[in-house]
Amino acid sequence: MENTYNFSLTSLKKENLENLQNAILEVNWCLNGNDDDNNWASFYNKTQFNLNDVDSENFIAYDDLTEEIVVNWVKDSLGFETNGNEWLGIKYIIDTELEKKYNEKRMVNSLQFPWATEPELTTPTSGSI
Repeated sequence: MENTYNFSLTSLKKENLENLQNAILEVNWCLNGNDDDNNWASFYNKTQFNLNDVDSENFIAYDDLTEEIVVNWVKDSLGFETNGNEWLGIKYIIDTELEKKYNEKRMVNSLQFPWATEPELTTPTSGSI
């Protein structure tokens, strides 16, 4: 079973610097994981950026940003492509939740045994509560 992962952005926090307007300071995001059995799990977090590290020559104006660009910044900070520790930790959380949901669907409780009978409903007698 191969899980798939999809990032979605929930909000951005921007700040004006002396030489750069609307620099992204923080990205709030969600990672959704899905398995082959249509189970899903989500992980919400935020990524903060140090504005002192902004390269003014490679700065992308706020109006020119795309979802793909910002998601790639988040992925880079997590070590997504390099299997960095932060990414592997988040992936573990998602994968564990997906496995739990997968196993819960296959669990049979005592009322679902093939030999189980429907519980009988009794009618209260007078004077009982």
